[in-house]
Amino acid sequence: MLSKQSICNALILRHPLVHVCCTKYLTNFLEKSEKREKWQQWWDGRSANHPGKFNLPSVTLPQRFNNSAQLYLQEKDKAIVEVVQEKLTNLLHSRRTCLSLKKPARIPTSKSKFSKRFDDKERFDVLENFPDFEPHKNGWSTEYNWKQIVYDEYIAAAYLVGRTPAVYAVILRVLSEIKKQCPDYIPQSLLDFGSGSGTSVWAANNLWQNDIKQYVCVDSSTEMNRMALFMFSGGDVNQHLPGLFLREHLPISFQNNYDVVIASYALSEMPTEKDRINMMKLLWSKTNRFLVIVETGNFYGYYVIQEARNLFLNGLEGADPKKAKPWTNFKTAAKVFAPCPHEKPCPKLGSPHGCTFSQTYNLPTYVGKYKKENVAKEKFSYVVFDKSGEDLVRWPRVVQTPSRQVKCQHCHLCTLDGTIKHTGVSTSKHGMDLKKIAKTSKQGDCWPISKHDFAKFCS
Repeated sequence: MLSKQSICNALILRHPLVHVCCTKYLTNFLEKSEKREKWQQWWDGRSANHPGKFNLPSVTLPQRFNNSAQLYLQEKDKAIVEVVQEKLTNLLHSRRTCLSLKKPARIPTSKSKFSKRFDDKERFDVLENFPDFEPHKNGWSTEYNWKQIVYDEYIAAAYLVGRTPAVYAVILRVLSEIKKQCPDYIPQSLLDFGSGSGTSVWAANNLWQNDIKQYVCVDSSTEMNRMALFMFSGGDVNQHLPGLFLREHLPISFQNNYDVVIASYALSEMPTEKDRINMMKLLWSKTNRFLVIVETGNFYGYYVIQEARNLFLNGLEGADPKKAKPWTNFKTAAKVFAPCPHEKPCPKLGSPHGCTFSQTYNLPTYVGKYKKENVAKEKFSYVVFDKSGEDLVRWPRVVQTPSRQVKCQHCHLCTLDGTIKHTGVSTSKHGMDLKKIAKTSKQGDCWPISKHDFAKFCS
């Protein structure tokens, strides 16, 4: 590189004042250039496709699933499915998770109080928007009036229309992160707790094809299992599907373990916190390596994720460390594979919405009869625990949608030391390569930069 003096001498500048100004300008320019050259892209390919890019383009359900769903819905009354799917979707999005260790008290309620709110009380009363808290004489109770959803054929069909495309997109997004970070890892078996319409099986098969030899789907609803079997078999429910098992109860035999265990939108449906914690322990005992927990992207979904983090990282039963009880049989702490780059307390704990992410998805053909839009977005919270004990490559993760200004990209990142760092990235201060990463990254992506370089360039 040319020195500052040689560049100045090369210019024909005779006026002393001009020479001084030019020297200052070149000095600042070369200092910025030298800083930009200290960190460079270390992978092949475009910066827009950097190794920390985990967000997927808009996800589409497999065509085979779409064809099976169309056959399944042909036998259902469209008007009823349309009404029920809207009620079910609203209920699941606004449904509160029971945060008490005790079973919720059921307070008698007058039937006449809600009689005018039912369109079809005999079929849809569980989907009506009852108050979450029943009134006492002295005000509102603190116990959540939790209600279990009992899936019949029409509520199952409503779930297929209103929730299945979103759940598939989220599971594919989370599992693809495992696939991308561990390209040599090939799971042989998968357990899906709360399998619903079987979306986890379809997502895993999309990524690992025939490498997974055994799928076990567990759902307490007989009707949901029937629907899932219909989707897998393409309508031929008598067809033999080797390696696929659908059950209503979780296999408790300790001889049967699975490489990947998934609980998607299921733990929040447990009636008490104690039931959830016991189920988490059982699921942890069933996995050989990965335990994937996915919940709705709101406060209650985030709360369940924090329960799991506190249980497996600190051996405490409960999301609040101050009120949590110790897990008596706690042995070795797990490692967080994603999304957290650390095992410290979540820096977003106490915020109104917690740590959430989003994934866009295309609405399939069979949903077009019930909804007008073609593309939708699903907010979710998740955590992936790793039981292997292997050293993980960890990078800062973008936890808020970056805001762009003329010369600066503002990013909020969850760092390896367990804090959220706000960094304004500009070409002049951080270099072109880092600016491109910040510009192309979205919420949920990681910066493929070491802890040392991150502390050096983002201070």
